[in-house]
Formats: sequence, structure tokens, C-alpha cells
Amino acid sequence: MMPYIQNTMTQSSDPYALHRISIQITKSQYELLKEHSRPGTSISELIRRSIDGYFAPVMKNKLSVHSSRPEVIEHKEEITI
Repeated sequence: MMPYIQNTMTQSSDPYALHRISIQITKSQYELLKEHSRPGTSISELIRRSIDGYFAPVMKNKLSVHSSRPEVIEHKEEITI
């Protein structure tokens, strides 16, 4: 597992490699994310899904070239609040 971690932390030509970022959110935003996280669905995953959903129209045009990852555009699981 360690080689994978080292790979994702460096510059990669893989457009789907994960990149570490740091953001600040409000306490209520954090509590909402924590409430909806589950085993297999981390806060990070919820944030990635939110970004994908928000930018879906833009990403659909850009990712049509990369048809091997349609799950980036569309998620079957819906989060209800």
C-alpha cells in the first residue's frame, strides 16, 4: 500500500490521481458531512461527489473524451438531508 500512497503524493500524469488540499469549513458544514459519512463513504468522498455534482455540466464536456470513468459524472447514490 505504501507505493500507492507515495504515487498519489507526487506529480502524476494520471488525471484521476488524488491530490491533497486543505480547506476550512464551518462547524455546521463539518457536522453535516460527518453525519452523512459511512464506512466506505468518507467525508473526502462526500466532498468529491459534491464537486462532481456541482461541476457535472462542465465535466461532462471535458470527460467525454475519457469515457472510461463515467462514474465521475454520475453517481447512483443520492444523499438526502
